[in-house]
Amino acid sequence: MSSNERQCYSNSDNSENEQEADFWCSSRRQGPDSRPELTPDAAAVDSAPPHIPSQSLPDSVADSGCKLVYLCRDPKDCFVSLWHFWNRFMPWDIDEALQQFCDGRSLFGPYWEHVLGYWRWHVQRPSQVLFLTYEELAADTLIQLRRLAGFLGRPFTEAEQEAGVDMKIVEACAMKNLSRLEVNRSGSTDMH
Repeated sequence: MSSNERQCYSNSDNSENEQEADFWCSSRRQGPDSRPELTPDAAAVDSAPPHIPSQSLPDSVADSGCKLVYLCRDPKDCFVSLWHFWNRFMPWDIDEALQQFCDGRSLFGPYWEHVLGYWRWHVQRPSQVLFLTYEELAADTLIQLRRLAGFLGRPFTEAEQEAGVDMKIVEACAMKNLSRLEVNRSGSTDMH
């Protein structure tokens, strides 16, 4: 198998309680057993913490040419999510929290500065920063998946589209399927 081919992997351990959801990915390694490494070290190389404002990223990120995907969400939905998250740790009056959010006092800095920082970077470097909105993703997941694959330099081939690989990925990533996975119910990533 070449490193450009996608392989299908099952995340099912064949237990009766586990819902099977296959996933497709491209391995950087080659060979019949070239399952991607899902180790903390590998993840550290491939991703950055999602809430860091663009101006807080080190210059090496911009200089490296690495690809960034920024997912923007409607501010009211973002606020409600932040408020629920914060309330797990410390009660916070919603009116006070909303006022602070609107005033730009948030855990990750002012909302609009955060969004505009990545939007500007996307406009300046469209081949390096993909700016998606949650609403676009929810409205047409297949189109946005294809857009993401193209941005990452791995567009779906005609054969993959005819075989429904892209649709199967959309189905596997649907909320109803992801919510059934043990890792999303328990928070445990123990694979053994």
